[in-house]
Amino acid sequence: MPVRIAFLNRFISGWCAYFALADTHSLVEEADQWLRRRLRQIRWKEWKRFSARKRNLEALGIPTHTAREWAASNKGRCA
Repeated sequence: MPVRIAFLNRFISGWCAYFALADTHSLVEEADQWLRRRLRQIRWKEWKRFSARKRNLEALGIPTHTAREWAASNKGRCA
């Protein structure tokens, strides 16, 4: 994941510099939302098992009860 984020940071900073003068604020916000959602999906896919999801969510500061609910969710990573 750190390699992905480092690559994305380089890529995004280049695009931001290229489009800095254009009036594309809403497009940049939409792309940012999509990218964040996609990174969350990738992370969720890496945490394959219930125990890994619960443990990692708790490590991120999510309360135990909520982490258990989210880890047991059958909505998948797209929800």
